[in-house]
Amino acid sequence: MYQQEFWWKLYREAVLEMDDDKLHERVQAAQKAIAGRSSPDARVATEERLALQESREALQILKRDELHTFRPGSLTLPSINEQAGTE
Repeated sequence: MYQQEFWWKLYREAVLEMDDDKLHERVQAAQKAIAGRSSPDARVATEERLALQESREALQILKRDELHTFRPGSLTLPSINEQAGTE
């Protein structure tokens, strides 16, 4: 569970970051953690794989829109329990 919590924490920090000076760094950290967690060698449940994919896509939007004064608070942030399927 620790690895899931690690990438999720970094993703959440990136999505909620309001400081433009820190945003790029947080997005990169989250992308790196997600890439590591979604590697073919990782043992990841289907629900988490879907959450990883959705999170990767959201970070791409955030990264692209970062140049256009996008405000990260406008992205939807599903709960970790929804992603893990353990409501």
